[in-house]
Amino acid sequence: MLTEEISASVHQLVSNVTGKDIKQFAYTTCKRSRPHSVENANIKGVRTSDRSKVNGQYLIIQVQGTGFLVQSDDGRIYKASTEPDAQIFLEEITADVGRPAITNIEALTLEDEPIGSAIAQFNCTGAMVFISGQLSVEDLETSVLPRDPYQFPVIKVTDNTVTLEAAPLSIVQKTLGEEFATGHTNSV
Repeated sequence: MLTEEISASVHQLVSNVTGKDIKQFAYTTCKRSRPHSVENANIKGVRTSDRSKVNGQYLIIQVQGTGFLVQSDDGRIYKASTEPDAQIFLEEITADVGRPAITNIEALTLEDEPIGSAIAQFNCTGAMVFISGQLSVEDLETSVLPRDPYQFPVIKVTDNTVTLEAAPLSIVQKTLGEEFATGHTNSV
């Protein structure tokens, strides 16, 4: 069962940029450091793709609708919720407070420059970095993009627009690093 405490804690952690909504990809650079604890979710449910049982621990990345984006130990990202677009349909969720952590939310504007070099500054040893934003890219080769129908789509492409949502830095570097882009992203 989703608890309001988990939702409030994670929502506060993710949306702690005053005056700007993280989804708006603001032009101004916002840097906030806020000590908190890593939240781990104990999830019981079923995969919506094949109805196989899910019973495990996941890292909570951010609030997503009425559920959460979570990451498994092997790095896969899922939407865990009771909403129709979830990859894991929740039956029960509880949270464990993990090790202490600090979250930095930083906005980045790209002006027709390689994505990889622009986000390289966030590649820190031992840090978990997730990128959200919207970029314009010309002549994108979509065959290199990860496609796993069982995971949350952290990279979406329509025409010349790339939308990133909680995309791990390593995946963005690997799949889009050489692409030139214009737009705004946030790293968490």
